[in-house]
Amino acid sequence: MEGVYDYIEAYFTQTLGEEERKNFEKRCVNDKDFANEVAFYITSRQAIRQELLEQKQREWKALDAINEERHTIKPRSKIFIQRWYSSAAAACVILVTGLYFLLQSASTQQLAGDYINKNYLQLGVKMNPRPDSSQTAIEAYNNKEYNTALSLFEALEKSHPENSEEKKYAGLVYLVTKNYDKALQQFNELANMKGMFSNAGNFLKAITLMQRNAPGDKDRAKQLLQQIVKENTEGSGQAKEWLKKF
Repeated sequence: MEGVYDYIEAYFTQTLGEEERKNFEKRCVNDKDFANEVAFYITSRQAIRQELLEQKQREWKALDAINEERHTIKPRSKIFIQRWYSSAAAACVILVTGLYFLLQSASTQQLAGDYINKNYLQLGVKMNPRPDSSQTAIEAYNNKEYNTALSLFEALEKSHPENSEEKKYAGLVYLVTKNYDKALQQFNELANMKGMFSNAGNFLKAITLMQRNAPGDKDRAKQLLQQIVKENTEGSGQAKEWLKKF
């Protein structure tokens, strides 16, 4: 455990190399236990700083009492105190801000992951007495036979390019198997399809960006969610809730 805190301290004291810092930040996002250790470290540092501050305040009060008795108050001491207060406050702000953005980054990815698990791990099976390729693909998807499902969805997509549902499902296969670039490609094509009563393309793109959480993804996801709310397109209700957490 001591080694973990040495590693965390090295990050905040900026003694890690650039590649090590990137790996640290990725680990904070992907490793919940490690993120908790980082949060504990920051909280502990704040507690130590508070204790030091209180100790200094006690020392300063004792010094002021002595100075009052001697009727000699040194202006330079007051200046030092003010500067120390400013430095301590600035350090606390930096630590709290760092923790806030760390937890926010992890929470938006968690929001997307929870939504995917709740809504996209199972697809509705069509009630058709004569099974077709689409129904077979959905059943394969629901059984987590993703390679089979993807082959069938993509074949249907080629034979019926006007069918938005197969494109959406193919994108969902890529999403749940964490092939985010391919998922974004499918959902972008879906978003650009015309003449649809309801189009989930942009909403699915936002979810994919939140889940991937690469540099810049969170900002792009936020812009898409704002667009969805503004245009009142599919997913606008959920987009409003998520924007409160960005």
